[in-house]
Amino acid sequence: MCTVVIDVENAATVRLLAVRDEDPQREWDALGSWWPEQYPGVIGIRDRRAGGAWLAVDPQRRRLAVLLNRADVQELSGDRAVSRGSLALESVAGRSPEGPLPMHGFNLLEVGPEGARVLSWDGAELRTTPVAAGTHMIAHDDLDDAVTPRIRTWLPRFRALAPAAEAAD
Repeated sequence: MCTVVIDVENAATVRLLAVRDEDPQREWDALGSWWPEQYPGVIGIRDRRAGGAWLAVDPQRRRLAVLLNRADVQELSGDRAVSRGSLALESVAGRSPEGPLPMHGFNLLEVGPEGARVLSWDGAELRTTPVAAGTHMIAHDDLDDAVTPRIRTWLPRFRALAPAAEAAD
């Protein structure tokens, strides 16, 4: 289960505190400018299998996107599913997905000058959840979802720490 921990101070200041990608069998290339023709100025983690990204940033536009898998509520065969690898890249280019989508479920964390939000697609509905000030976790369920054991265990601990902006280290 992929996991992201973020600290939102305000619309202009969001810190990515931790990212955990948990598919050791899926090879990826380290942060780099892998798509110079289609996404100039964008750097990201490139998925070697599909060529897309699960983490991308456009420093000039001050945009970040992180893609996490989510369970589907409807059956979608593998031969009909479109890769989700373009979602983070399109997001930092300013183009968010619109439903319905011919792809498996996902959570897409989008951070930009206007703030942070999570777009969640479960195979039937695309929902948007604004991310308020504070420390948050996202995994394969909803933002800060206590049903997820990892979030239930760790989110209170992260929140008990001082916000990243105030921490000396």
